[in-house]
Amino acid sequence: MRFVSGLGLGLHWVLTEAWLANIVTEKYRTRVMAIYATAISIGFAVGPMVIWLFGALSIIPFIIMGALLILAALPILRLKGHEPKDSQTRSASPLILIKKAPTVASACIVVGSVDLALISLLPAMITRTPEAAPILALIIVPAMAIGATILQYPIAIIADKHGLRKVGVMTVCAGLIFASLIPFFLGSVLLTLLFGFFAAGLVYALYSIGLAMLSRRFSGAEIVAANAGFVILFELSNLMGPWLAGFLLDINMRYGLPIFTCAIGIFYVSISWIRRRTNSNY
Repeated sequence: MRFVSGLGLGLHWVLTEAWLANIVTEKYRTRVMAIYATAISIGFAVGPMVIWLFGALSIIPFIIMGALLILAALPILRLKGHEPKDSQTRSASPLILIKKAPTVASACIVVGSVDLALISLLPAMITRTPEAAPILALIIVPAMAIGATILQYPIAIIADKHGLRKVGVMTVCAGLIFASLIPFFLGSVLLTLLFGFFAAGLVYALYSIGLAMLSRRFSGAEIVAANAGFVILFELSNLMGPWLAGFLLDINMRYGLPIFTCAIGIFYVSISWIRRRTNSNY
């Protein structure tokens, strides 16, 4: 059942993003992707909250999630006639994303690695830090969820004005700096929450920027394959990022996270710099 559920949601994920990229006009693409990413962020926050409210052993969370899936399908019925036209070109491999748009691929890796690493490891880091206030372990993740929700659209507007690649590099660098500072300020509840808010919001903004870059780089049958590659890289990064960050934290609780975030930042900036002579929007 878990396999079938994951398959269904994964296909929905890929096709939704590919469809969205096809039907949205160039003028509004980045902002629409930001709204889409905001909706995902809200979903990530609401899902665990439902389980927390009703309990993992209750059937109510399953009923609520099933009802939400049905409701989410209803708007799609109204889009009949707006489906992307069938392409006569040969379907491509998901690896096309890495081959033709390595900056987009690296953006996906950054978001997938850092986002889940912060969500899963910061509460544990706080509980293992004597000077940290215990309440931080409960409120740091909601603070990051709020940041990831609020900052998407404003950053999308800035990216449309100044270029996706340039703003992507700036948001990643700023977000990872905020993330790197968290271990050194766990004694202050306010600073830790502010750093978590901006770290998650700025890093997650790269997801919508990455999708906008992808949709400008690919079209037709290629965009579905590229979106599949985007999702695959995101999920692989979700697996490897927290593991690597946790390994570094076990070696050094204070410097493990900064080393991880700095390495990820150098990786993305290096790819973006190498590709600097290509179009500034991908």
